[in-house]
Amino acid sequence: GCRYDGEWRRGLPHGKGVMKYANGDQFRGRFEAGSRRTGKGEYVWANGIERHVGGEFALGERWGIGVTTSKDGSFHSGQYRAGRAQGEGQEEAKGIGMLYEGEYANGLRHGQGCASTSEVTGLLTLLQWMEYEGEWVLDTKDGFGTLRRKSGAVLSGHFKMDRALGGGELLCPDGSSYQGEFMNGVADGRGVYRGVNRGDVYQGEFMAAHRHGRGRLSFANGDKLDGEFCWNKLCGRATFQSCWGAIRE
Repeated sequence: GCRYDGEWRRGLPHGKGVMKYANGDQFRGRFEAGSRRTGKGEYVWANGIERHVGGEFALGERWGIGVTTSKDGSFHSGQYRAGRAQGEGQEEAKGIGMLYEGEYANGLRHGQGCASTSEVTGLLTLLQWMEYEGEWVLDTKDGFGTLRRKSGAVLSGHFKMDRALGGGELLCPDGSSYQGEFMNGVADGRGVYRGVNRGDVYQGEFMAAHRHGRGRLSFANGDKLDGEFCWNKLCGRATFQSCWGAIRE
């Protein structure tokens, strides 16, 4: 059973004390009319890995501003409600080098927030992206946001379930860019790709990050090529228009 050492009232723990629970957990702080934790206190889990310090308790649960820390240096600091993160907060997960600062709801990242990782791969990366700033829903990227990669690539647009979906813009480190529709995190649908090496521009349909479907290639010298593309290559009939107006099929 439990073991309590502290102040009593009418045969019940009441006031300052230390409660050691049957499962090995321990709480040091204030009690009210029994085992209900209240006010400031410190809760240490039996595994010794996590502890909640410097925070408020109400109705026996973490409630208000507090900090939950782990032995490896990981922590969550912010507001709690009924034992779960709620409202503004910040957390760091040392194991994956992740840092998040933003809003929570019912213990999950939810609302506006920014997550970054010091590793090339990690639980919060998308195709090796390093940082995400934007909207969250139930711990996933959902809504409008911006992803930044260590290489300098930037993807801004709409996200659903951690992946780019719908309209967006991708800016690459070499200066090339894509503006248009995304599906499952890659260019898919109608869009415009602008290259930098030759100044070429493709406007048309994409599938799985390839030119696929009807489209037009406009070259830096003014030539234009309209036709059907299959996985980045021309297929079927096409129309070529030179910069001086000559047309050839």
